[in-house]
Amino acid sequence: MLFHTQALQLGITLGLAIAASITQSIDQNRINKGQEPGYHGIADSFWFMVAFIVTLFIAVQVFYKPEPKTPVADAEGGAVGSVGVVEDGSVEDVQEKEEKHEAR
Repeated sequence: MLFHTQALQLGITLGLAIAASITQSIDQNRINKGQEPGYHGIADSFWFMVAFIVTLFIAVQVFYKPEPKTPVADAEGGAVGSVGVVEDGSVEDVQEKEEKHEAR
């Protein structure tokens, strides 16, 4: 869990640095041309972040492949259900889990 927190903090830090850099660069270019900077730098950094998030969303949809469930064999060797990994890392029979859920 610690790694997830560190990755989140690093991502936020890099995202803020990139947005600030884009904003400053565009505002400085407008000032050098004798124009009012207004909100052009902020707007462009916002649209950069939107485009980046959409690109990441598409990449996850294309490249993410969930792990298939492993069939569980009964005493005769026939498959009776499938196994899933629960949050604590242990293996649980999916069929039993579904039966418990339906019983509630």
